[in-house]
Amino acid sequence: MMKYRFNVAMFIYMCLVPVACIMLQVISSALVYSICNDSSTHLTPYISFLAYALYIALFGYGYYKLVKPVDISDDRHKHKLLLFEGEPVMVPLRFFAIIMCGFLFQAFVTGILYCIQYNFPHVLDDYNRMVADNFAADNGFLQVLTVILLAPVGEELAFRGLGLAFAFNIFSPKTFDFTLKPEEMLRLWNGEKKDKKITAPKLVAVIFTALLFGAYHANVVQFCYAFPMGIIFALMAIWSNSILPSIILHISINTFSYLMPDIMFNTPVTTYITVATSFVLLAIALRQSYRAL
Repeated sequence: MMKYRFNVAMFIYMCLVPVACIMLQVISSALVYSICNDSSTHLTPYISFLAYALYIALFGYGYYKLVKPVDISDDRHKHKLLLFEGEPVMVPLRFFAIIMCGFLFQAFVTGILYCIQYNFPHVLDDYNRMVADNFAADNGFLQVLTVILLAPVGEELAFRGLGLAFAFNIFSPKTFDFTLKPEEMLRLWNGEKKDKKITAPKLVAVIFTALLFGAYHANVVQFCYAFPMGIIFALMAIWSNSILPSIILHISINTFSYLMPDIMFNTPVTTYITVATSFVLLAIALRQSYRAL
């Protein structure tokens, strides 16, 4: 059995992804406050918009320059990272299943939060204030646009683009055997069959990036749902050989946070029914997405 060696450099690069995100937010705050000569909270939408625009520019460029291309045997790209090993799998008509996953995941998470609210009324007070300040529909068009479009694209480029690529290479065959041919590298990475099997290095990469994605939100409540979100996003990317499905799923989840019908949660009974139903349907929708991609 081949033994894996831990690539410390790749682990550090992976951990620097959320640090870079936070630094971009700090830089955006400083720029907006200095330009406007004001530090009031009404500038928050402009700060968020600028920060996520910088995410897209920086991490998009990094993803383009550093992530390994399809043809791993091309010597011109030896400096790039091993991430996706095949052609992207794009089935436009199947994107409906991904959007449904977004709706069901948001319904499940919202239902859980309502269940906590019904049983422990004051536990989520701080979280509810944070949501009202940053994610309410009446916060303005720019903030809503940032939440439903720029944030998903920027965060997916950061965590499922560069972050997942670094995490994959923590235990990449490159780190312990430089004599392997490209096809041998892929066979070791994927198992004996070229399918969507989640091997040990992939599982470690998925868990690591999901933990970082949860911690990046810097909130215990958000961590509890951002962590499983990160796992699902990473699996979507692996299944499809592309980060596009994870971007669509992320956009869907954020969009439905504004559109979720209140009638599903207006009593404890309807809330419990919503949680149970959405959990079952989410499992089915994820399975369908897996089979489609």
